[in-house]
Amino acid sequence: MNEAFQDLYQTFIPEGSLGDSLVQQKATLMILDDSQDVIHSLEIVLGKHYQLEKCLTFEEAKTRLNDSVQAVLLDIKMAVVDGIEVFQRLKQMRPDLPIIFHSAYPGSDEHVSVVEKLPHSGYLVKGEYSVAQLLETIQQAIPQS
Repeated sequence: MNEAFQDLYQTFIPEGSLGDSLVQQKATLMILDDSQDVIHSLEIVLGKHYQLEKCLTFEEAKTRLNDSVQAVLLDIKMAVVDGIEVFQRLKQMRPDLPIIFHSAYPGSDEHVSVVEKLPHSGYLVKGEYSVAQLLETIQQAIPQS
């Protein structure tokens, strides 16, 4: 940044002011999906809006889940441990954690009937929602401070 612009920037956005805190105030969203392609696609869309914790397995999520994670976008059909079991384990760790199911299962699938009984914060069918719907669902799930 050239010196003249730096002075102007500091005049309007002094160090430690709102400009710096906006970066720090991004909510943290965990994406838990066993497809690296899905995670990468979501990272492109959501990376501008959220701090992302990207996990391919429950074991990875378990080590990365901390108080800064404000919501989870969770796949249902995963290798080793499925999303319904992961949901229950995450809720044991953090009962108040908002979890949004993000699955390829359509509304008529038997897995959906199981999910409907769980205290989730949303259900999105992959490929059947807009970016605006995705962002709105996440925003509604994240507790406002």
